[in-house]
Amino acid sequence: MWWPITASMKQMNNSVDQQIALFGQSGSGKTALLCSFYGAARDSTQSEGQLFELSAKDDRHTKLMKMYLGMKEDSLAPPQNRFESHKTVFSLKQKNIPIKDAAKSDQVNLTWHDYPGEWFEGGAVTDSEKQDKVETFRNLLGSDVALFLVDGQKLHDYANEEERYLSYLFDGFIENLNQIKDAILEDGKQLQQFPRIWVIALSKADLWPDLQVKDFENLLRDRADRSGLLGRASLPAIGAPGLPDQPANNDHGVG
Repeated sequence: MWWPITASMKQMNNSVDQQIALFGQSGSGKTALLCSFYGAARDSTQSEGQLFELSAKDDRHTKLMKMYLGMKEDSLAPPQNRFESHKTVFSLKQKNIPIKDAAKSDQVNLTWHDYPGEWFEGGAVTDSEKQDKVETFRNLLGSDVALFLVDGQKLHDYANEEERYLSYLFDGFIENLNQIKDAILEDGKQLQQFPRIWVIALSKADLWPDLQVKDFENLLRDRADRSGLLGRASLPAIGAPGLPDQPANNDHGVG
């Protein structure tokens, strides 16, 4: 998986910090993607020839590897994340650096925010959960790169009517942001950093074995045009003046 280094990334000495924003509904595969990202990088059976080493800080290594091995060996889906967000900080370093040069070597820190998918649809209940949701989404919207998950199962369920699901997905996301916009903007000040790159990603892609990236892109464009979604989909004014507030104005991609 490739993460572009942008000018907005925070850099101190030889360390670069990057926030990863992953948006998706409940059950869309956010936690599974997180575990797969880390597990595949740490799996000894796949590590040959890798030039970089990825490690999770704090106590997240054991939990992520347990969920990854459960998926890989027993086909167990990760438990759903409920009621609170979880932040995982990864460090990415070059392998086989001599000890005397290790302190001077470059390092990239990736902060990945995982949260209950119900929040995507406005499902926070308690005051503490609502505050956690606001703070998490504020961090997500201050990221460098945003991934937006399209649930492959739900897209499959709406075969030949995919625009119904896509309208529900994107309209719901925008409406949810509108509801918490004032809380996200501290003292009414717009965010000084906003994702410059938005990637629409298909989860559970094994349900679409013959679908290529270009086919997925064409499907999204066709169904969005059919439903009038392109004319409606604009994010609330969250970014500061001079920052693009609509994904269509940013670098974008489909995966």
